[in-house]
Amino acid sequence: MSKTKSEYDELERLRSILFGPQIEALEKRILSLEKRLRDSEQSLQGDMQDGLARLRDTVEQMMLEFRDALAKENQHAAEERNALETRLQQALAETRTTGDEHAQNLQAALQAAQAELQARIEHESAQAAQSRSALQQALEETATALRGEMAQSAQQAADGRQALQKDLEARTDALRKDLGRTETALRKDMQQADESLRDSLRQMADALEQSKVSRADLGAALIALGQQVLGEEPIQNSDE
Repeated sequence: MSKTKSEYDELERLRSILFGPQIEALEKRILSLEKRLRDSEQSLQGDMQDGLARLRDTVEQMMLEFRDALAKENQHAAEERNALETRLQQALAETRTTGDEHAQNLQAALQAAQAELQARIEHESAQAAQSRSALQQALEETATALRGEMAQSAQQAADGRQALQKDLEARTDALRKDLGRTETALRKDMQQADESLRDSLRQMADALEQSKVSRADLGAALIALGQQVLGEEPIQNSDE
């Protein structure tokens, strides 16, 4: 079990040496992509809020202008009615004093005033209808333009997120494949090294046994060989 743990630790160490910078670069790339995505979403929200604010300001300005125009039209109509009432009162006063001729003149003046007032009312109504139509058209055009801008911004943000996601997936898959290939190669190399070490130990043991070396010297030689393979300092003999 100790040898298995040692192999695992060695694999982890080699993996850290070989792919540590790549993993760190990938993590930085992921953080950068996430930041760009957050910035894109914040920019989209800002554009939507700005667009809504512009639409709200435009609508308020148009409604203010429309109310001002309607107030002026109402004031003008009131002035016309007052003027007509004044003229009628004057005509009635003259009729009471001058007789039938003035009554006929009054009737004619009344009809003329009514016709003039009707014409003015129709003219003012037509202008008010045109103003309302222009206001409605301007509102529709502004809303359409704003919807187009918001749709374009949303599409750009979606395309950006999709591109970032594809880039991230491609980089992650490539790194995963590299790690898998390297881990397989490392395991194979370590297995070959282990087999080579076993062969060397068997050959050394056979050679030492054939040369009739003592068991103590054989054990010391094997321990020294094992320490050399593991990269450890050899243990000094206390008798030396």
